Amino acid sequence: MPLLAVLHVHDNRAAAKLGEDSSDSVLVLEMQRGEVMVPDGADPAALVAVLAWARAVVEAALELQGV
Repeated sequence: MPLLAVLHVHDNRAAAKLGEDSSDSVLVLEMQRGEVMVPDGADPAALVAVLAWARAVVEAALELQGV
């Protein structure tokens, strides 16, 4: 992750009807140039809201940033 320019991780589990756009994905993690933009590492509520399947990835990103 530290060498990536941009990383977006989305939760796109929301069901869409056949032929419809499934644009209801939720941004779980956004990194830009090694800095976590989403979630806010200083906001405990934002960290608690991270979905269970994404916690390891978010934690690794925050550790790389030193949070």
